Amino acid sequence: MRSFTRLSHAARLGLNVERFFHSMRVRHGNTFSVLMPGLNDVVFTSDPILVSQLLQADSGTLSSSLPSPLEPLLGNGSLILLQGQAHAQERQQLKPLFQGTCLHRYSGFIRQAISDADQHLASPLDAQAFMKQVTLDVILRAIFGINTPDRRALFSAAIGRLLASFSSLLLLVPQSRFSLFGIGPWDRFLQARQALDDLIFAEIRQRAPDQNADDILSHLLRQRTDPLPMSEAELRHIRDQLTTLLLAGHETTANSLAWALYYLATHTAAQSAIRQEINTVPDIDNSAWISNAMKSDRLDAFCKEVLRLRPVVPLVIRSVLKPITLGQHLLLPGTYVGVATHNLHTDPQLYPQPHAFQPERFLQRKYKTHEYLPFGGSDKKCLGYGFALHEMKIILASLVARHAIRLHQPVEPVASIQGLVMGPKQKILLELSDLPAVTPALAELRKQKTPAPVPE
Repeated sequence: MRSFTRLSHAARLGLNVERFFHSMRVRHGNTFSVLMPGLNDVVFTSDPILVSQLLQADSGTLSSSLPSPLEPLLGNGSLILLQGQAHAQERQQLKPLFQGTCLHRYSGFIRQAISDADQHLASPLDAQAFMKQVTLDVILRAIFGINTPDRRALFSAAIGRLLASFSSLLLLVPQSRFSLFGIGPWDRFLQARQALDDLIFAEIRQRAPDQNADDILSHLLRQRTDPLPMSEAELRHIRDQLTTLLLAGHETTANSLAWALYYLATHTAAQSAIRQEINTVPDIDNSAWISNAMKSDRLDAFCKEVLRLRPVVPLVIRSVLKPITLGQHLLLPGTYVGVATHNLHTDPQLYPQPHAFQPERFLQRKYKTHEYLPFGGSDKKCLGYGFALHEMKIILASLVARHAIRLHQPVEPVASIQGLVMGPKQKILLELSDLPAVTPALAELRKQKTPAPVPE
C-alpha cells in the first residue's frame, strides 16, 4: 500500500505540484505527510506558527535534506547541499558577491543584456525563451565575465540540454537513475552534465588570478593561498559552486520574469501604474532613471506578488537531526520535514482572495518571514535573492518603460517542474508595442535590423 501511495504521490507531484499540495491541504489541513520517493515520509506544513518554529530551529536540529534530489545536477559540494560549518564558511565567502557595491556593479550587465535583447524582439515573443536568453547573458557575464556571443552560445546550448535532460522522473524517483546501454534518460543526463562540466573546467583552468577582474570566478580564484596547482578536489568544488550559481541564478529568475510578463499583460492597470511611477525621471538611458525605478513601490509590490503566487521553489525540505515536535507530530532523526510554500502563500487567513493577483496587498502590509518565503528562510535562504530581485526590477522596468505589453493569444498557464524549479508549462506569447518613451537610438536600430527569433 505504501509503495502504491509513494508512486501516486510522485506521479501527482510530477504532473502538477500546486494542485497536489492544494488537494492535500483540503483533505488533511495545513500539516500533512507525503511519501516522497527516496525520502519516505515528509511532514509538510503551511501553518505560519509551525513554519516560524521550523525557521528558528538551529542547524544541529534541522539541516538540508539528505540525500538531495539535486545532488546529481549540482554536485555534493554545492552551497545548497553543504551542512553545518562547511555551509557557513562557504556562504560567508560568497555572500559579499551579492551585496552592496557588487550588486550595483551587476546593474551594468543587466541593463546591457536587456538592451541587446530589446533590439531583436520577435513577434510574437515567447516570454520564457526570451527571459532565459536575457538572464543567461547576465549570469555568464557575472560569473565568468563572458561577453562574446559565440562563447555565450556554447554555454546556452549546454545548459539547455542539461536542464532538459534532468526530467521530473530523474528528480523525483532516484530508482530511475540507472544506465541503459548509453541511451536511457540517465545516460542522456550524464552526457549533458559532462558537456557543461567541460566548458566550466576550461574556464577555470585557463584563468590566472586577476586582481582587477570583477567576475565571480576571478573572486573565487583570488581566495586561494596555496601556490601549488589546483587539485582535482579543489577543481570539482569550484565547479559545484559555479554550476549552482549558473543554474539557480539563471533558471529561477527567468521563470519568475516569464510569470511577471504574463501578469503585466493580463493586468494592464498594474502595468500602467508601474510605468507612471518609474517614468517620473526622464530619459530611460540615464542612470538616475534606473535608480528611481529601483525605488518604485509599485514595481516592488508587483514583483513580490508574482513570487507569492508563483514561487519557483514550491516547497522546502529539511532533514531532522534531533527529535523535534511539530504540532501533533513527533519527528525523529532520520525523518524529514518541510514547508509547503505554495500552500503558505495561498493561505486565505494571510492573503484574502489568495488566488487573485493583487500587488497592492504588499503596499498595505509588510509580511513576516514565516508568512512569505519565496527564497526559503533561515541560514539556508537563497544567497542570491537580492540579486534576483534587483535583476527582475531592472529588466521589468526597462521593458515597461519602452513597451505596452499584451498577450498574443489567451492562455492560462499552469506551473510544472522544469529542471531545478517550477515554470509555466504552456508558452506565454506576447505582443510588445513601442511607446513614445523609446529612445531615438533604439528606434533607429529597429528600422535598420530585422527582428531575430529568440532561440528555444
